[in-house]
Amino acid sequence: MEGRDPAKARAQVLNFLQRVSENDPSAEELQHHDVFYDRELMSAITAVIAKSTVVKRLNFNCSHVSSEGVQELCEVLKTSTTIERLYLQSTQIDVDTVIAVAEMLKVNQSINYIDLGGLNFGPRGAVALAEALKVNTALKCMHLDSGFISDDGAEAIADGLRENTCLTDLGLYNNRIGERGARALAAGLIANCSLTFLSLTSNKLGSDGCVAICDGLKSNCMLQTLSLRDNGADNDAILALADLFSLNCTLRRVRIGRVEGMQASTAVTLVNALQQCMTILELDLVSPVLKSDALVPLLTRNAEYVRTLNEQADTKPAREIPLASRE
Repeated sequence: MEGRDPAKARAQVLNFLQRVSENDPSAEELQHHDVFYDRELMSAITAVIAKSTVVKRLNFNCSHVSSEGVQELCEVLKTSTTIERLYLQSTQIDVDTVIAVAEMLKVNQSINYIDLGGLNFGPRGAVALAEALKVNTALKCMHLDSGFISDDGAEAIADGLRENTCLTDLGLYNNRIGERGARALAAGLIANCSLTFLSLTSNKLGSDGCVAICDGLKSNCMLQTLSLRDNGADNDAILALADLFSLNCTLRRVRIGRVEGMQASTAVTLVNALQQCMTILELDLVSPVLKSDALVPLLTRNAEYVRTLNEQADTKPAREIPLASRE
């Protein structure tokens, strides 16, 4: 990064810790991304956090962070009552450290937001996090994007969702989840009564996996935002979506993206289903047979906001962010 000065950034962190030690009420968030958080610096942070009632957010995103240092921090966070958000995206911590984070989440009662994106912790890390979901009563938002959890990890997370009663936002972008994992998550959604946002963008669900998710949501009365972009949805998936729209009364935003092989008769079925489902505020669906000018008048009748895309539009977000975290 041009202009980067690691020594200066480290000094800023130490200055922040001094302010925390002095109970400066403005020292609510640690956020310095140009720092190498080695074991020594992480130990200093941990020592201050152990005594602090000021700091609420620890943001290490996109920094190199000592795995051993994070494990030490987790021991303190087990009893913390003030830290509300923990950001560890792309910090290069290893899977054992992710497991330590999961163990901390089993007992922590204050953290409501955690970002573990870009850590490639695989199914083993997902299993540990799923066990935490079964008993955690504080966490509202969890990012697991690019964790490469695969179907085995998705099955574990699905088990966690069955027993969890507090998580509202779950990001599973780019996790190599296939049809088997999708079917497991669909079953988990049937039992779950808290999740309102789910991103499965850029996985490997295939049409059958997308159909399974739609079928599972027929019995779910909580989810409001669903993203299935870049998962190979086809005509059958859109028929399943139309069927879901005719039964579900809570979905507000659905993101499918480009659909290959969608038939004109399916477009008619979808529009008819939307006439029954007046809760949809945003539909992101790209198909040559589904023009935006055919949907906008229908969707805007009782909608405060609508975005529809035709075959010329194919803008994709680099990373899905749950609505609850957009401030």
